[in-house]
Amino acid sequence: MRLSLVLNYVRVQWRIKRPQRGDTLRQMILRDKNLSWAAKGLGCYLTTTREGVRFPNSLWDGTMYALDELMTNEYIFVESIEDGDE
Repeated sequence: MRLSLVLNYVRVQWRIKRPQRGDTLRQMILRDKNLSWAAKGLGCYLTTTREGVRFPNSLWDGTMYALDELMTNEYIFVESIEDGDE
């Protein structure tokens, strides 16, 4: 028996004042002392994707907290959230 994995999807957009992609943006994220390790890791991952992140429901709180940090520190806007439970 195989359990189905419920995935959520969050679509993000980088703020205009930040470099859009690449090493410059990754270095900026990694050097930001206001970000936790989780936000730094998610931020660097997001630099490699086109629009957002897909993650399992079991990681909802941690992922949303890291996204909130990136929003608070003016790296991203969250455009939409698709909850896998719905």
